[in-house]
Formats: sequence, C-alpha cells, structure tokens
Amino acid sequence: MTNGPFGGAAMRTVHAGRTGLFAVLAAFLTMLIAVTQPALAQDSANSMPGFDHVQVGGIPLTGRHAEIFCEACHVNNTTKGTPRDCVSCHNGGIAPGKPASHPPVGNSCQDCHTTRNFRPFAFDHSGITQDCATCHNGSKARGKPANHIPATDRCDNCHVTTNRKDVRVDHRDVIGSCASCHNGTTAPGQPADHIEAPDDCASCHGTLTFAGASVDHLLIDQPCANCHNGTTAMGKPVDHIPAPETCDTCHTPFFERSFAAVDLDHDAVPGACVSCHFDGNPWGAESQPPSHPPVSQDCAECHNTLAFSIGRTFDHQETMEPCATCHFGGNTFGAPAQPGDHMATSDDCAACHGSTASFTASLDVDHNEVIGTCQSCHFSGNTWGAPTQPGDHMATTDDCAACHGSTASFGSGIDVDHNEVIGTCVSCHDDGNTWGAPTRPDWHNQTTTDCAACHLSTDDFASVSLDHDETTLNCASCHVPGNNWGARQQPGFHAVSLITSNDCTDCHNAGEPPTPIMNHSLVVDNGDCVDCHFTYQSSTLDPNNLGSSRQTHVPSDNCLGCHF
Repeated sequence: MTNGPFGGAAMRTVHAGRTGLFAVLAAFLTMLIAVTQPALAQDSANSMPGFDHVQVGGIPLTGRHAEIFCEACHVNNTTKGTPRDCVSCHNGGIAPGKPASHPPVGNSCQDCHTTRNFRPFAFDHSGITQDCATCHNGSKARGKPANHIPATDRCDNCHVTTNRKDVRVDHRDVIGSCASCHNGTTAPGQPADHIEAPDDCASCHGTLTFAGASVDHLLIDQPCANCHNGTTAMGKPVDHIPAPETCDTCHTPFFERSFAAVDLDHDAVPGACVSCHFDGNPWGAESQPPSHPPVSQDCAECHNTLAFSIGRTFDHQETMEPCATCHFGGNTFGAPAQPGDHMATSDDCAACHGSTASFTASLDVDHNEVIGTCQSCHFSGNTWGAPTQPGDHMATTDDCAACHGSTASFGSGIDVDHNEVIGTCVSCHDDGNTWGAPTRPDWHNQTTTDCAACHLSTDDFASVSLDHDETTLNCASCHVPGNNWGARQQPGFHAVSLITSNDCTDCHNAGEPPTPIMNHSLVVDNGDCVDCHFTYQSSTLDPNNLGSSRQTHVPSDNCLGCHF
C-alpha cells in the first residue's frame, strides 16, 4: 500500500520499532516469558502464534484490523493511551474519518460498518433522527426511483431498513386513487371476474387484504341478482319468502351488513298474506294469534302492512261467525261489546244493526229478536231511542202487541183488543179522541154510557142486543117509524084498536120476541071486543101474529056475556 496512514514511510517506521514493542508486551504476558526463541519479525499481532490481542485487553483484530502493524496503534511502542473505539483512530488523522457527506449519525461506526471495509456496509438506521429523504435524496443515498408509486416522503411507513424490497405499503401515505397503483402492473388490479363497480376500491376493500370486502352497495348500478346468484355472492335461500329478484326493494344499502335487517315492501310480495304469515314460518313473520277473531285468510281486508294494530278496519264480510263470537266482554282484539244498558235481545246483532261501520247507523229493530215485553224497551228514559207511549194514549195494559199489529209503525196495523183497555167505552169513544175511536152518532137513542150492555161485539156496532134497562126514554122515543137503529114499530092492528096509550110496557115486557099481556083496562071506550078479537077469515093481520086470540064462532054483540 502506498497511500493512507498505513502505507509507505509510515509502515517502515512501524516496522523499525516493532522489536521494542514486543519486549514491552512480553513483560505483561507470561506466555511470552516462556518463549525460548527470540521473536521473529511479524506483520501484525495476529501473526504471532499463541498471542490473543483481546485477552491482553485489546480490541478484536478482525478484517482489515488484523492486517495492520502493531505500531500503527501503539504509538512509540507503548500500550498506554491506545484508542479503543472507532472515532479515536478514524478521526482523519490516525485513520480516515467520516467524510463531510456522511449521514448525520452518532459515533458507533460498528453499527453500520464492518472491519473489512467501509463499503459495502449494513446501515443501522436506528440512530438516524432525520427524515429518510434527508439522506435518500438521490445524492447522499439512493432516493425514490422514477417509477415509485406516488407517496409521501415518510419512507419508513412502508420500507424497513434492512431491505428496500421488503415493503409493506401503508396506504395512508399513498397519494392518488387506488387505481393509480392497482392497475395490474404496479400492483394487482381488479380481476376479470370482479363485480361491476367503479374504481373507488376503498369504499369496499380495506388495505390489509382484498378478501373480506364490505361492499358499498350504493356504488353498484347492477341488479342485485347479477351478484347475489349463489356463486358470486350469497343468493336467496331456499326458504326465502316468494318475492321477485328486485332485492333492494326490501334489502336496502342501509341494511347491507345483514340480510336479516329488512324493511319489507309488501307490494313486492306475490301471493296471499298467509303465504308468509303462518305458524312456524322460518323468517319470523307474525302469524295469526289464537285470540284472533274467526275470519277468512284475506288479512289485507282488515290490516295494512305498517302494523297489525294500526289502520285496522274490520271487514265483516270476511267472517261467517255470529257477531257475539267477537263482540263479547273482555275480547282481546278491541271489538266493542254490547253495553250494559242494551235492551234484552238474542245474539243475532245483524238482525237489527244493518251497518258494521256504526251501531246506530241503519238501525232497524227486529222485534222478533227482542226478549221481554214491549214495555221492556218502550219506557220513558230508555237509552236506545225507543218511542214511548204518548201522553194522550188510551188507558191500556202493557201488552202493546195486543193492539199494535206492526212494529214498523204504531199507526198501521192497529186492531184494538178491548180486553186490554182499562176503563169504560166512553173512556175512548168520546168526542175529540186522538186515536180515531168512533163516537156515538147524533141519532143514537138516549141510553146510559154502558155501551157494552147493548153492543155485544167490539168488532161491529151493528151486533146489538138491546138492554132496555139502559134506555133513558119511553118506548115511543125509539119505536117510531123511520128510526135508524131498527127498533120495531107499532103494528097496524094497534091503529084498528082503540088503544091510545103510548106506555107500551103496560102490555109488553122487554123480552124478544115480545110476549104482551093485554091490559084491557087501557081500552078507552070499552068498545066492542070484536075490534080486536076478529075472525080468522076476516083478519088482515099476519096469520103468524099471535098477538090476539081469534074467534072460532059466530060472534055475539056482547062478548062480555061469556068472556069475563
């Protein structure tokens, strides 16, 4: 070697004084005392057999250090003050020091350099306090190559200090979109079987692994079934409810973490409600509870799809059961029950209530369904609006149906049952009555008010059996020609006789037919008997008239001579 502190004249100076150095070292080492032969000239300490530089307190002589002369370090053949670290020698005087271009590091040279040579070396970056780019700028040390991906200068976020090629990309330091690198050349790109999606990879993929992507369905513009076909992605299970392939109608991107979180659009579901809402269904659809009213299975007639209890309008055409099957006290479905003050009736509500929208609308009471008498409902203060007996009603019993033959109208179908009337005839058959009862005509004979004494029937006034005890005048007041009531008149033979008295009862009683008992004292002039007792042959009277006996012999002029 001709240059440097270990070459040329320096090496010759070291060689001249090596004999004295070995004498000093021998004083400290017992092994050298035992040497019987004089020391031979050596190039370095390692070339001396049996000598261990480390054992006597020196540094390990490895690499290039093993080749230098002892005097290069042991100046003036002395061991005292001999440098023991790199920088004490490599200071630019004894040996080459750090050049001006050396990275700003500490003085532990051995952390990066070996004793064989300064280059190549294993740089220990742990002692570096500056940013990577301070050295790795293309001048002091290798910088980012031209084809480096766009990234910040924080190299150590991706690279390790032992090997540039051992890279783990920290995507936080990458500048640009995913596709800037993941283009199939710089880094793996989208495979051919990737679902159709934009280049915004980070919306679905993480930076640790491509697998396990959380798909952002807002970026997908294809029908769900293009991917969710059971191969590319999970498809509809075999027990899925009957539905079209428009999955996003119910499964929205807001629920993309789980298929179980569904906002079901019933408009998209084909089939009847019971296709899904049945006992034991695998998708958790509510089924008809045991306490549900007995109805058909057309749920939509009453329920809407927002909630079973909201917007419920019961369609009574869907049930074939009697009203009382649902409308009973304590039912669990909110059907109104018969109120406590309801009139006593059968359970056939529909017989009276003609509308299912309102109990009071289209109400037409079917009296066949009412339990009890008329008075059970038609009383003052009833709460269901049944008309009551008016104040001017005739006095009767409570058996309204005995007279009122129709429940549609009080005025129609009336046939008064006089057995139900309380009071006398004139209690009703009086002038000015408001119920249309016929009154006694003006031509009626003068009688008491005991109509029933003569009128034997309440169906017909003409059915009469005259009770003469009820008349208030004499016989001639009624038994006159042209009377309106059919009273018999005085027969013609009364005029032939000289009977002039109008007191009929002197001879006649009130029986029918009349059976007179002749009071001869009433004959005014004691006229001849033959005026009445005439022969049959000459009689002009009705031969059936038994009013007088007939002569059967030739009359004499003095009947009283024989008849007395």
